[in-house]
Order: sequence, then C-alpha cells, then structure tokens
Amino acid sequence: MEKFKAAMLLGSVGDALGFGNVCRENSASGSIQEELQKVGGLDHLVLSPGKWPVSDNTIMHMVTAEALTTDYWCLDDLYREMVRCYVETVEKLPERRPDPATVEGCSQLKPDNYLLAWHTPFSEKGSGFGAATKAMCIGMRYWKPERLETLVEVSIECGRMTHNHPTGFLGSLCTALFASYAVQGKPLVQWGRDMLRAVPLAEEYCKRTIRHMAEYQEHWFYFEAKWQFYLEERKISDDTENKAYFPDNYDNAEERDKIYKKWSSEGRGGRRGHDAPMIAYDALLAAGSSWAELCHRAMFHRGESGATGAIAGCLFGLLHGLDTVPRGLYQELEHRARLEELGTALHRLSTEEKSQTLAVKSDSAVWFQLLAERTVLLGEALLCMRQLFGRVCWSGLRTSAPARRGPHRPPRHTCAAPTQLWASGLFRKNFLGIRFFLFINLIDVLVKSGTLGRQRRPSSERQLMGRGSAHTYAALGSFSPLRRLQTAFKTCLLYQKH
Repeated sequence: MEKFKAAMLLGSVGDALGFGNVCRENSASGSIQEELQKVGGLDHLVLSPGKWPVSDNTIMHMVTAEALTTDYWCLDDLYREMVRCYVETVEKLPERRPDPATVEGCSQLKPDNYLLAWHTPFSEKGSGFGAATKAMCIGMRYWKPERLETLVEVSIECGRMTHNHPTGFLGSLCTALFASYAVQGKPLVQWGRDMLRAVPLAEEYCKRTIRHMAEYQEHWFYFEAKWQFYLEERKISDDTENKAYFPDNYDNAEERDKIYKKWSSEGRGGRRGHDAPMIAYDALLAAGSSWAELCHRAMFHRGESGATGAIAGCLFGLLHGLDTVPRGLYQELEHRARLEELGTALHRLSTEEKSQTLAVKSDSAVWFQLLAERTVLLGEALLCMRQLFGRVCWSGLRTSAPARRGPHRPPRHTCAAPTQLWASGLFRKNFLGIRFFLFINLIDVLVKSGTLGRQRRPSSERQLMGRGSAHTYAALGSFSPLRRLQTAFKTCLLYQKH
C-alpha cells in the first residue's frame, strides 16, 4: 500500500517539478537549475502549492483515479463516471495551462447521453501526451495478469475520451501497462517489449467496437514503429537482451535534449503520446534507484517535462517508494491528502477483488445479465410498450378477428401477447421489427420469472447518480412514452451490435 501512495505522490511531485521547469523557461525569473542552487540543491527544495503548483496532468490523473475507486457495476458505468468527472474538472483547468487536446476532447464528451456519453469523434490533434499522463492509476487498479483484457479496454476508452487518435490513446495503454508491470515486479528492461506484445490486443478491441477504424489504421503503425526503433537503439528489443545501452555522451543534458527531440515528431520532447512515456521509461532505465538522477533526466529537460515527470515519478514510486526522496518535495505538496487517499483506495480495490466475480465486460454475453439487474429501466420500458402498443396491437388484430356487435375497446394498459403480435403480421416482414419482437419476448420472460421484482439499490446518492438507475427513471419520467420507448430500444440495439 505504501508504494501505491508513493506512486500517486511522486507522480504529482514529478509533475510539479517538470511544470515549474517549463514555466521558468518561459519567464524571466531564471532557470530551475539556478533556483536549485539558491536553496542548496534538490534535497532542500520545498514544493509549496503557491510556488510549485501541479498542472492539469495531476488533476486529470486524480479524477481518473476517483472514477476508478467508485462502486461501479460494469465498465460502461465506469466510463460514464469518468465523463462526469472530466466535464466537471475541465472548467477549472485554464489556470493550469492545460493541454489543448485535453480541453478540446472534454468539450466533445456528452454526460447527458446515457448510451454514447464517452464516444468522441476522431481527432487529428488528439496525439498529445494528455492521455498517457492520466492512465497510470488504471494499471494500478488492474495490475494483475488476469486483468490484462480489462486494463486494455479501460485504458483505450479512457484515452480516447480526450485523445481519440492512436498515438494518443496508445500512450494511455503504455503507461497503464508500465504501472501494472511495476506492481507485478517485472524487470524494467522487459517492459517495452511486453508492452508492444499487448498492442495487438488494443487493435483487436478497437475493431470490436467498430469506431473510426479507417482513421485508426492510417496512424496505427507510427506508435509501434517509434517504440520498436527505441528498443533496438537501447538493444533491449529481444528477450535475450537484459541490459540497456546508452551513448557515451548521454550524461550531458544538451545531448539528451537532442535525442529527445529526435524521438518526437514535433521537435519538442514528450509532446506526443509515444515519446512522453518513452522519455520517462528511458530515464528510469538510466537512473536506477537514484531519485536525483531521475529528476535531471525526466523533469529538467527542455521538452514537456511536466508530462514526462508525472509518468516517471509515478512509476518510480511503484518501484522504489519514498525512501530515497527528500521529504520536502512531498510534505507540503498540493492535494497531498487526497493523493494518499486515492493510493490507499486503489491498493485496497486491486488486491481484494476476485477476478472471477468482478471481471465484468460490456459485451453481448454479459449484457443479458446486466439487463436483468437494470430493473427500473426495464420496468419503464415494459410499461411504455403496454401503453403505446396496446392500441397498435388491437388495431392490427382487429382486422382478422370476427366482427363484434357494438363498440368494443380493450383496456387502455393492456397489450396483446408477443405471440399474438407476431401472428398478426405487423412485424413479420420487418427486420427491425424482428429485433423488437425478440426484445419484447425477453422482457416478458423476465417479468414472468420474477426477475424484475428484485430491485437492487445503490448504497449512496452519488452511486445512484453515477449508475443512473433512479436518476434515469426520473429523467425518463419527463419524456413522452414514445421517447422513453426509443431510449430502451436503442439500448437493446447498441448492445446487440457489441
């Protein structure tokens, strides 16, 4: 648990140091090296919120961890909670000089759309580092090897909520995998090649979701090619190679900056989703257990040192803890108490869960189980169908029924049985109607079996709003019966596609 807390703290420390380095480079107050000399070195530096604030990297990492520590029922509920947190948080980010791609991505999120809240359009500008800097907590939450598939899915969806570009959201997959490898205790030199072996799983998942694959395929190779080139440059691309090799002049800061720029496609090291984790990983390989050396390599360079510092600091905490880190760097750190709470919660949830019972997936096989649990939504859909289709079924059946004397109308809330509905021929020649007929039969079976009678209530109002059960019921109550029925029917069709 202490290393989980250290990871959250040192990720924020690395962000504050790197962000401060960038701010001082762009101002007339002098470089960070000059300030370190004034205070007597890194060991005597105190990171106070006033002089060393954290950037949007820490804020987005925190809200992602907060969503991961909620009591969600399925991954779709987790994604809705992430959307809600991101939309609420992005309004507070302008004062912290946020990544423009993060702000633009959050503006595309739809918290009021229950089904498509986290679906954002493909973005050519979404290749930045913002997705990578907020995903380490995903690897901490799903660090066990048997949870690899869940880690891949959550990191991809979390990444493309704000950075819907392969270079961007594969960066979130990379940092999440690195965090899980650190918790598992894998050798550091093995991380890069194991990460590349997991990239095909991400491609397979993206194909299953049928979203923007044409655009993805145009840019997919770039991330893999850059990382393969880096591993070959360090001579750790093969399983038989267990030691990283660095150039002779690599201890020189200016020479390192030139290499960092070479890895980037924009001339600024750490600017994109592939090279921000790459610089952090490279710094970890070179620094070993030395925190001071890590800071010089990952947090005090002339690129996006806030992003690389946040990633490197978090991974260093998972590997080595706080033992070699000066207390002044985290004693007065901004959001320190909340960061420690999140680290504790992530550790508790990741170690206590049983993968056999909590391995929930949003595919069609598990959807029927979730369908039975969503009693409020299904009950509402059934009521809407009885209200709307009672008269439709009667008018469809009346033509084939024997003539009756005198006016006769069925009760308002009665509906023909599904078999009568099929026999009437209303939906027999309509493919969409066939789907709807199966949906009616499913609900009819659930009602008769008593499944809809068992309601499961959330434990708090926050979870109630996040899961959307009673909240959705209240929202649906303000719609017309046709609108309510359309919502339930779209749910059926969406999950049938998946």
